[in-house]
Amino acid sequence: MEIDRRAFIASLGGTAAVSLMDSEAKADALEHWMEEHLDEQVAGGQGAAPQKFPTAAELEAQIETRNYRRGAGSLFVNGRGNVKRLEPMPKNPSRISSACGSRPPTTCCRAPRARSRPACRKK
Repeated sequence: MEIDRRAFIASLGGTAAVSLMDSEAKADALEHWMEEHLDEQVAGGQGAAPQKFPTAAELEAQIETRNYRRGAGSLFVNGRGNVKRLEPMPKNPSRISSACGSRPPTTCCRAPRARSRPACRKK
């Protein structure tokens, strides 16, 4: 943020008024002046053209060009290449299909932690 020193000093009442202020009062005055001008700049920028958000088709086209999935965070970045597109869920998913995704239940339910899933418990 650029500060016009002359305008700032004039807003305080001139050099005589500034010379009578202690350093803390000068710092407070500068802070308030910067807040006011920042608010004016933000308000002036809101009349600009609104940001264009991507459509669902544009986001879908970007999936295989990245090495991460959106919303998964930086912990799950793929270091070996780009991620693959996930298979869509069936129209009427069962508990097994929602727990295991596209993997067969026999493969998905073999993991030790999977036994706690209702879809993987033996009846």
